[in-house]
Amino acid sequence: MAYEIAESARRITAGELESPLMSWQDTLSVMGTMDAVRAELGVVYPGEESA
Repeated sequence: MAYEIAESARRITAGELESPLMSWQDTLSVMGTMDAVRAELGVVYPGEESA
C-alpha cells in the first residue's frame, strides 16, 4: 500500500480531499463489489451482524 499512502500524503499536503486517480465514488463502487462478493461467499467479519 506504499503507493496509496504516498498519493494520500500528496493530496493531504495539497489540501485536497480526493485523488483524481481514484475518486470517492470509485472507492464506494469497489467496496460495494467487495461486499457483494463477501455476501455471496457468506463471509462475515467479527462485529458485523449476519443477514
